[in-house]
Amino acid sequence: MQTKFDANALVTMAKKEVVDVHIFFTEWFSGTGQFAKITEEKKEEAFAAFLTRFHDNFCYVLPGGKKVGMPYLKGIGKAFGFNKDFRIKVENIQVKPIPGCENAALSGTYEEYQTGAKNSEKNNGRRTTVIFLVKEEALQCSNKASALIGTKYMKHGCQKKISKKWILQSFSAIRATVRQSRANNVGSHRSYRVVLRIDTAWRHQPQAE
Repeated sequence: MQTKFDANALVTMAKKEVVDVHIFFTEWFSGTGQFAKITEEKKEEAFAAFLTRFHDNFCYVLPGGKKVGMPYLKGIGKAFGFNKDFRIKVENIQVKPIPGCENAALSGTYEEYQTGAKNSEKNNGRRTTVIFLVKEEALQCSNKASALIGTKYMKHGCQKKISKKWILQSFSAIRATVRQSRANNVGSHRSYRVVLRIDTAWRHQPQAE
């Protein structure tokens, strides 16, 4: 008998994941908090652990429309402590299971506000859409979903507006892989890997703390 995921518990975990990742970004780039007095060895371990939060075929669409992936995230490792004034604040986190996935995949949105940025407008805001896959539950087939998402985006064109149809097709690809993983009796494990993130520029810019 298949294990039934507790939707409320998984949504809570996914929301916490959003907060924790952005705390990591803030403290990594600024060299503060948990990284204020970290050794080089521990720093490497912490960054390696951070990367496991993301799927190998992770797709990230930046506010300007450029699509990047894991090589981009790995490059963040070289940016440790480069901006002491950088801060991020996240608000209005909304997460729900994707219909048809039996809670093995979730989608969400949230608002992210940055202050002291160097690689973008100093004080900026963005609205983010994110998709989570539960580790192991969809792991055996999630590469296929990720590849389909990436292929659809490349065909769509990086500088064009992302359509509702494109998002729905991406969700359909994920639903199909989750169904296949259940048919193959893939084991379940209640933790996530982020497979897709899309950022859109956002005018309202409250002060990040």
